[in-house]
Amino acid sequence: MSPRGPSTAVARVLLKPRRARPFFGRHPWVFAGAIGRVEGEPADGAEADLYSHEGQFIARGLFNSHSTIRLRLYSWEADQPLDAAFWQGRLEAALHLRGVILDRLDAPGACRLVFSEA
Repeated sequence: MSPRGPSTAVARVLLKPRRARPFFGRHPWVFAGAIGRVEGEPADGAEADLYSHEGQFIARGLFNSHSTIRLRLYSWEADQPLDAAFWQGRLEAALHLRGVILDRLDAPGACRLVFSEA
């Protein structure tokens, strides 16, 4: 869960020109080299919105100033906060899908049930 409170503004991450295409295709990682500027001062782990160079909303993710992957994207809905309900829904959907797949494969043993951006 992100450390965003009800009155905290979400930072805006604006891409450099001609860098938006992969993210409209739902690529989940925004590398530092693609970022033109950051408006606001997001804490590490805080929500941040990704915008094209022209100012068009693309996605929402979690910011990390210490990583080459500065923003990991999780939602392409402008009005979707990355709150407890969001994460619970994503985890339930992932576990349901894994249950269907594992039942179909009759796979014994262990497997990773949840990936970060997947």
